Amino acid sequence: MYSNSNSQPYLHKVVLSVTSHLRQEINQICQESINWDSFYRTHAISSEEIGLLVSYDGASVGQRNKLLQSNGFIIASVLYGIIWYENSGIVLKYALSLIHNMLEVNLENANLFYVYAIEKRTTMWRPYYRLLNNEDPFIMHVSGVIVTQLALWEQNLMEVESMKFFLSWLLSRLKEKKLRYQHDNIRCLQMLLQRYEYRSVFDTVDGVSFIIDLLRHRNNSQIQYQLIFCVWVLTFNKEIAAKDVMTNTAIKLLAEGLKDSAKVKVIRITLAVYTNLLTKPDDPAIIKQNCNVMIGCRLLKQLNLLVKQKFVDEELVADLSFLVDYLRSRVEEFSSFDLYVSELMSGELRWSPAHKSSDFWIKNVQKLNENNYALLRVLIEHLDDAGNPKVLSIACFDIGQYVQYYPPGKKIIEQLGAKNIVMSFLQHSDPSVRYEALITVQKILVHNLGWLQSIEEEESTNQRDDDDDENSEEP
Repeated sequence: MYSNSNSQPYLHKVVLSVTSHLRQEINQICQESINWDSFYRTHAISSEEIGLLVSYDGASVGQRNKLLQSNGFIIASVLYGIIWYENSGIVLKYALSLIHNMLEVNLENANLFYVYAIEKRTTMWRPYYRLLNNEDPFIMHVSGVIVTQLALWEQNLMEVESMKFFLSWLLSRLKEKKLRYQHDNIRCLQMLLQRYEYRSVFDTVDGVSFIIDLLRHRNNSQIQYQLIFCVWVLTFNKEIAAKDVMTNTAIKLLAEGLKDSAKVKVIRITLAVYTNLLTKPDDPAIIKQNCNVMIGCRLLKQLNLLVKQKFVDEELVADLSFLVDYLRSRVEEFSSFDLYVSELMSGELRWSPAHKSSDFWIKNVQKLNENNYALLRVLIEHLDDAGNPKVLSIACFDIGQYVQYYPPGKKIIEQLGAKNIVMSFLQHSDPSVRYEALITVQKILVHNLGWLQSIEEEESTNQRDDDDDENSEEP
């Protein structure tokens, strides 16, 4: 489906092939018997034109090609006439099905509709816009597939405003989360996003964040693959690969999905995304940050497990080898602070040695103040992870460490809103969160912190959920 994760994605020369319910419905509709006699009497269509359409529909593939060569423009004009003026019914569905199949067999047939549209001083896709909100789900979605097919014809790319409209429509369909046509809607995105021009437009309608957010849901493996494919092709745009949502959200969500997936194609496309995020951005600082988050998510541990599976897929093996070598080399260069930052940025907080090391905090505490308290703000954001008591406990503990080793930080955490959040955790349902909140509140409120040292030395490993095995794992 694609050539190599270090090159531009292969742009399909074939057209979109629909599957599942939509394909079944198209096949069924093409077998319907249409009463053309009553139709052409009430429409501005001659019996000769209807005859050509009927002949085309009943012909073999070879005969259809000959009819399109000799009378293609007439057939296209009849079909366009139907979709312009019909709003419902079997005739409209039939015309849409024929147009879809005509483009599916050969995308160059789009030229027939292009010439007709030029004569009418319009665009190829305009007749379908009114059908994109049709009450009939089939009419709506097959129209969307046809617009996608036409937009992929290289001789006449869709202009920016039209593509914005259509991509926004596709996203609105995905928001409904109705599975009947979900595969086909995402498939449309897969095809469109293989074009650089359309990827840039997709970013302007906030499509990148939307697609990544869909990865949060427990999708079936096929939809998950399709969504990750969209993320993969998006990362070929350097500007998109460098977006914060890739660093702060996509990497972590993909790591979570990688743990649960046994499908080779999902693993392959996930590794391809990671490879792009370490190679496509122009800014070395962004690549380093992406690497830090991957290490913080303990991606290397997952990759080492994948190495043992002995995959035969060449692209998967190449990306896997690259990622393992790259991340291992970075881990070897990491200081304890680098590892702490990677953990912090990934959101995968655990009781690693740095949290409780006095030497670590004495040496590094003021680094949390750099860049307008950037790292401190990230730490405070973890106090909002209500679904993870372990993260809340560690975040509380680290804030206590911060004010203990940097006393002026008491005012700073109050200004940033952390003090009130920590105090609210005194009533938390989880005992470990309550414990860490209590110790941190004491550190914030008292002036002499020396007596707290003895408390910390005697703290229970059970209260801290400290797993010695976890501390010994690879990052």
